[in-house]
Amino acid sequence: MLFWNKKAMTRKFSIQLLIPDPGDFREIPPSLLNEVGSLWVDLSKAESSADCKNIIERIRLHSGKEVVPVIGSSSGNRLLSCIRDRVAVRLEDKKSFFSAIPQEKRENLSIFIVDDDFRGIDGRDDTVISQRLDLIAGSVRDLRGRGFLDLTVNLYHPDPVIHYKTNLFLHQELGVRTVVSLVPDRAGSLGEGSLGEGSLREGSFDEGSLVESSLSLSPTLYEGMSEGLLICPTQRQIVDHDALEAVILSCKRILAALKIIPRTHTMISCPVCGRCLLDLSSMARVIKDELDRLVMELGPHKKLLEDAGGITVAVMGCNVNGPGEARDADIGVAGGKNSTGTIFRFGKPTGTVEEWEIVEEMVKGIREVIDEKIRR
Repeated sequence: MLFWNKKAMTRKFSIQLLIPDPGDFREIPPSLLNEVGSLWVDLSKAESSADCKNIIERIRLHSGKEVVPVIGSSSGNRLLSCIRDRVAVRLEDKKSFFSAIPQEKRENLSIFIVDDDFRGIDGRDDTVISQRLDLIAGSVRDLRGRGFLDLTVNLYHPDPVIHYKTNLFLHQELGVRTVVSLVPDRAGSLGEGSLGEGSLREGSFDEGSLVESSLSLSPTLYEGMSEGLLICPTQRQIVDHDALEAVILSCKRILAALKIIPRTHTMISCPVCGRCLLDLSSMARVIKDELDRLVMELGPHKKLLEDAGGITVAVMGCNVNGPGEARDADIGVAGGKNSTGTIFRFGKPTGTVEEWEIVEEMVKGIREVIDEKIRR
């Protein structure tokens, strides 16, 4: 009997990145753009339809990515020229906006209904939650009646139970797909003035926030109710390359753990006990950072590593259990006597080095193993 979800392993899935201000696009390195499938660009502050169209087309051209315009309720019909195949529209937008879209375009136009106020609802207030879901359901039925058939809903709530139940309702009762959001702790919504300085406190993608978000997202993702994961950084976080890279990698780890996307790399390290004679924790952190960097630098060639089964790296502290784990990895190190480490590659020991040489030798070996796997 198989206990995992086959749908989660085989369906098409996309990591999507919200750009809260179009001007911030130029701050994102190409290596990070390669990690996401599409870009959502918030146009709530756009001055004119011509500006919006130029912005969207320029981002499409330079990124090579699908671009989803995020339309605000104050935008009106002037942003219709920005729409190609997909558009994100906030729940409160006027119905006149949809009426202005030609009938022949409606059936094939993908619309994301965004309810970015849902995350602020008090989780103890069942009445307000029900009213909000009724509003979403009414919008879905209204749009279907107008000929818009490709509808997706984007909402998020930090309470894992509420998040799961609301997405289950959307999936089962309305038959709509969802795009779930990864939101920094206490950050604002997608709306104007709520990203960055408009928030009560600058949200963060710290370890605690990512753990809580993964609890909220995982059931919805695993059950196959969502077709995408939208990362919602603040403007300040968009320009912090290290922070943005870390959260994208965290997203990929969540999705890989759920077997939704292939795993590119795995790091195994022991918890450190009295038998360990090395400064293992510091070594493991440096090796992990270098492993992440080397995989990120592969860019589009990363697919070749995925097809080869990814790379597994083991950093173990003693010669009791360490050699077994290191042998099972593609490359690993097991601590030994006199502050030394034995390097293993594809199950075979390749040599013993001094403690101060371990990180350098492991990083060099990781690079070589990645190259070898890609060439196979």
